[in-house]
Amino acid sequence: MRTLKNLLYISPQFPALSLVFEQNEMLGIQANEVNITVLSCRKFSASEIHQVAQCLLDKVLYPNYKNALLGLILCLNKSPISLYKVLFYTLVASANPFAIKKKLAALVFTLGWYAILADKTPAYDWIHADFGQGTATVALMLSELLKCPFSFKVHAFDIYDKSIQNFDLLKFIKIKHATKIFSAHEYGKQEILKILSINEEKVITNYTSIRTNDFHILSPALESKRFVALGRLVTKKGFSTLIKASNILHKKGEYFTVDIYGSGPEEANLMQLIEINGLQDIVWLKGKYKNENLPNILTDCLALVMPSIMDKNGDMDGIPTVIYEAMSLGRTVIASKISGIPEVVKDKVNGYLIEPGNFEELAEKMKYLLSYPEISFRLGKEGRRLVEENHEYKTNAKSLIELINKFLQAN
Repeated sequence: MRTLKNLLYISPQFPALSLVFEQNEMLGIQANEVNITVLSCRKFSASEIHQVAQCLLDKVLYPNYKNALLGLILCLNKSPISLYKVLFYTLVASANPFAIKKKLAALVFTLGWYAILADKTPAYDWIHADFGQGTATVALMLSELLKCPFSFKVHAFDIYDKSIQNFDLLKFIKIKHATKIFSAHEYGKQEILKILSINEEKVITNYTSIRTNDFHILSPALESKRFVALGRLVTKKGFSTLIKASNILHKKGEYFTVDIYGSGPEEANLMQLIEINGLQDIVWLKGKYKNENLPNILTDCLALVMPSIMDKNGDMDGIPTVIYEAMSLGRTVIASKISGIPEVVKDKVNGYLIEPGNFEELAEKMKYLLSYPEISFRLGKEGRRLVEENHEYKTNAKSLIELINKFLQAN
């Protein structure tokens, strides 16, 4: 009976500070006794390594441009028809002039890796790509050359961002040829089914994985007046909403502080908003953080605030990983009622939900927790329970593997 023993996992960049959820999934797959080889489309810098990712570094292959010519020759020799198909995919994608560089890179990556993987014994049973853009394109091409089924997993921008979706001319080909498509939340699955006419059984919800054993529940922060937000400083994170809510509370004479961790293109705009409202001693931009430092960051914290919004391109968060992580640590979450977030944050059960962009409602929830901090402790315990039951990384990976095995055994 054929089962998943050897998996190719395609990542946009491994390791990466912003892709800890991906590393959790890899570790979960490995813990379920599947041999994993990671194909990373970009190299990393030393500052991008999470401690937890160190054990996977010897399983990673990075792009090897010198091998691309060898891969081309091997394809011509072994599988010329498959090579023509891959070249056709590249030609289709390159009809969009903005995509030429990326699609040619995908072709070069594919040929370079094929030169290494073509005669590997035992052969790979499955190819899985994280995200539905460039990584899924590589998965499509390698699947054709290696005669191996493939899947890809979508999260947020690769579902919602119209500035990307409208220019991905391979989108329908990838969806047609993928054996399975995984979504990190039910909301994303329904969006895919709404847009595309495909068999509902082909799209499967597989939630983000968390290493619950690495996140021990923190002591209650009943004396805290501090809120924390974490994420890339981009429009869709809605951190401007948090600053505006802080301004309301400050004007009402409330004593509190807000620490925003992360970096990104919105940093200057957020700093300007802080200064305009005279909040320099209340709201702080703390810069980059590492995943292993989260317990320290959230120790003296009343709640995590994730006020996500939809940006001008239609992009929005799926379910930010830090929500799961804060819940694992027993911290209350205040988050926007958007995308897949309500699937995890249950209003008044393990946190609070607000309408996206509604800074007045956010200020009200923050004030309530400042007045009744004991409620934060109760909600935090419920959050921990939910993550333990539904999002433990080994269990989630086992579910994904079982779905793949079901297909392999039937074929």
